[in-house]
Amino acid sequence: MARRNDFYEGVRTAMVEGIVALRQGRPLTRRDVTLAACPAPMTGSEVLALRRRKLGVSQYVFARLLNVSPATVQAWEQGRNAVAGATLRLLRLAEKDPSIFSRLVDACRASPARRAARPRALRRRRLAVRKA
Repeated sequence: MARRNDFYEGVRTAMVEGIVALRQGRPLTRRDVTLAACPAPMTGSEVLALRRRKLGVSQYVFARLLNVSPATVQAWEQGRNAVAGATLRLLRLAEKDPSIFSRLVDACRASPARRAARPRALRRRRLAVRKA
C-alpha cells in the first residue's frame, strides 16, 4: 500500500476547497499569507550609488520617478532622512533589476498633447535613463 505524502494531501485539499468554492460562487481568499521580510534600510551612499551608477539619472528625474521632491532625494543622499516604506522596497527592487526604472521612464513619458499643456520650464526637462 502506498504511503500518503502530507504535502500532497495539503495541496490536494486546498485544490478541492478551491474548486468547491468556485462552483458555489464564493470568493477565493487566502487564509495564510507569508510576507517577505522588510528590506534592509538604505544609506545615503547606497541611494547615490543606485541613482548614479545603476540608473544613470539626475536627482530631478529620480525624484519624478519616485513621486517625491528633489529635496527629498538630496536629504536621502546626504543622510539627513531615511528612505522608508514603499519607496525603500522599490529601490531595493531597482538594485536587483535596474530595468524597472527604464519601464517607469517609458510609462512616465507624456503624450505630445500633454507635453504642450505643461509649463515651458518643464517642457525642457526630459526623462532619460542611460542604458545599463
